[in-house]
Amino acid sequence: MEIIKITEMETCFDGTSVYELSLSDEMTEAFMKELVYKGYLDYYPNFARPFFRIKYHDGFYIKGILGSNSLRVHTYEKAYLDELKVFIEERVCV
Repeated sequence: MEIIKITEMETCFDGTSVYELSLSDEMTEAFMKELVYKGYLDYYPNFARPFFRIKYHDGFYIKGILGSNSLRVHTYEKAYLDELKVFIEERVCV
């Protein structure tokens, strides 16, 4: 899996920036579990479209829907987005 594109979506009133990461493949449960590393998972498998959110202690979180080929990153600092991109590429991209 590769990150194909990163799009800045919006900047919220609380100072959070939202980015959409477009992926080369659909997200699976295994992919989601790899992303949980050093984070806290909220997972709702019984939703019509299984939703997850992973909160990290560093002040950012990601959310996505299993079966989708994109996820959203909410961060207060762009540096966290760069760190997450490296993390994804090192751990789950083949």
